Amino acid sequence: MTTSGRRLNENVLRREDGSIFCAHCDQSLEGGPTDYVSKLPFYETTVDAAGPHIFTDSRAFVDTDVVFRQYICPGCAVAFHTEVVPVGEDFVPS
Repeated sequence: MTTSGRRLNENVLRREDGSIFCAHCDQSLEGGPTDYVSKLPFYETTVDAAGPHIFTDSRAFVDTDVVFRQYICPGCAVAFHTEVVPVGEDFVPS
């Protein structure tokens, strides 16, 4: 595994040439430091997968259905970003 690179966060390192890669498995990632998450594979499931601290009936709080979404490394499947979002909503960088 490559250990050289500037750490962007716990999961992502940046090489001198500007490319980014997974800190766990060296998988090259598409995009750059600000948009790589939107290019990652993800899976969606019911909100109860987020844990017992998340109320599963979204309609009690908002007028739409929501899903639990997790963006993962295409090489090793480590979770890079997790969110609870309205069904069909695209990733919005924060």
